[in-house]
Parts: sequence; structure tokens; C-alpha cells
Amino acid sequence: MKREITRIDPGSAAKVFAVFYGMLGIVYAFFFALLSLFAPMMAGFGVLFALFFFVIMVALGALLGFLVALAYNFGAKRWGGLKLDVK
Repeated sequence: MKREITRIDPGSAAKVFAVFYGMLGIVYAFFFALLSLFAPMMAGFGVLFALFFFVIMVALGALLGFLVALAYNFGAKRWGGLKLDVK
């Protein structure tokens, strides 16, 4: 049976993207903090930058998820959504 995804809720997409980008931000933040250990005079900056980078990644993920859902909804309304085979 063919089913079609006609709409994605932008709020839900924003939450999901924020979580995924947040997890990616944690990985990047860990490496920034680790690198700051090798530059002792930049140690405080590295940790602060890692925290700032994590917050920015979550915010950008939420914004990107929202915009992607809006773009998908626009395209799905005009040209049709993704078609899936389901049982």
C-alpha cells in the first residue's frame, strides 16, 4: 500500500533536529575541551567556547529543523509529498 507524507509539524521537526544537533554539539564540545588541555593558557577559553558551541548547535538545529519542515510542507503541497510503501 502506498502512503504519502503530506505534512511535517515544524515544531516537532525543530525538537528532533535540536536533539540530534545537540548530541553532535556534545561530541564537538568534548574535542574542543580536550584540545584546550594542550594549550594551558587557553584552557578557560576552550571550555567556555565548548559550552557556547553546544548552545549554538542546539539553537541552529532547532532553526534548521523548523525551516526544513516549512520547506517540505511548501513542496509537498505543490508537488506532492514523499511516497512510502507500507504493509
